[in-house]
Amino acid sequence: MNYLKIIKNCFLRFPSLVYLSLFLLFLPVALSIKFQHNDDWIYYLSVLGFLNGNFVLDPYIAATTYSQTVLGTIFSMLFGITYLPVLTLFVSILSVYYFFKILNIRLKVKFLDSFLLSLILLFNGIFVFTAIGFMTDNYFLCFFLASIYYLFDDKLYEAKNLKSLGFNFLLGSLFLILAYFRSSYHKLRR
Repeated sequence: MNYLKIIKNCFLRFPSLVYLSLFLLFLPVALSIKFQHNDDWIYYLSVLGFLNGNFVLDPYIAATTYSQTVLGTIFSMLFGITYLPVLTLFVSILSVYYFFKILNIRLKVKFLDSFLLSLILLFNGIFVFTAIGFMTDNYFLCFFLASIYYLFDDKLYEAKNLKSLGFNFLLGSLFLILAYFRSSYHKLRR
């Protein structure tokens, strides 16, 4: 039980450090990715097009991939396109971070339950599969969870917190817009 207190104190005092540690733990896996799976290739092509000044997207993904492609382009300008799996890993860990914060802080789920549910998400087979490469699912999940976290804060709706409400509403709306431009809704309409 003593280890649980240590983990809880570490989470409560330095939550970003814990998730940074998870990122660093999985970084060698992301760096070793030299293949593309499923429809990864089309998203890589979009980033290559953006890097070369061609901002026209393939009709297969055109309606919804701008947020991920722009993020991938900025990341590729700094680190190179071969490291896009590192960006996806970062976004995936950020998704787990927001999931934990929503459960523990917003929904008041006990710390241990929130932690265990976050681990279940982290080690879910589909989540792991989409966390390697440049798959799109975890980008949507991250943006959507971030919007939920910032938009649904009970304390913000008190009259004295108008500045915080505006800031959180702005952040939540931004992440919701990013999630929309990364969603797969257009594929369902066909």
